[in-house]
Amino acid sequence: MKRSTLTVAALISIVSALSASTAFAQSYAGISLGKRGTQQWREASGTVLEPTEKAGPVTMYGGWRFTDTWALEAGYARLSDADYATTGGESSARSGAAYLAAKATFPINDRFGWYLKGGVARNYLEVDMPGGREEKEHNIRAMGSVGIEYRFTPHVIGVAELASYGKVRTSTAYMRHNGLNLGLRFDF
Repeated sequence: MKRSTLTVAALISIVSALSASTAFAQSYAGISLGKRGTQQWREASGTVLEPTEKAGPVTMYGGWRFTDTWALEAGYARLSDADYATTGGESSARSGAAYLAAKATFPINDRFGWYLKGGVARNYLEVDMPGGREEKEHNIRAMGSVGIEYRFTPHVIGVAELASYGKVRTSTAYMRHNGLNLGLRFDF
């Protein structure tokens, strides 16, 4: 949890510093918290376990607006940290995704709008098991999202997004990186 707190504090500091500069007038940055996607652990016997402990997803992103409609966005999502009570002892899995996407925004009125994102995501999964064993896997998948936004001020926007970054699997763990995210975006 300390790492997430430090990450949020660092992002707020960066946003504050950048908002003072007119050189970043077309850029934006944001942070979202979400509801986790599917997480499962498969025992050698075939038994499927659900997590005993889990952390909520955090997504940080930034983008550059080319027009009022089109933008290019990159982000990192820490998606599914979970602990499992397996037959061999306590095991843990960490997963996430880095992505690059085109974003199209469509206004509904002066405060509301909706958007679509489409691009590619590099998903990863790291599993730590008893006895120092570990598994790592990554892959590149298509990603997409649909969201709505509400402009509180000219520079602060609330966002709600349904996102799919893909899925990743090892021999013991499976993570589907889909989720509902709520957050704030800061336009510079």
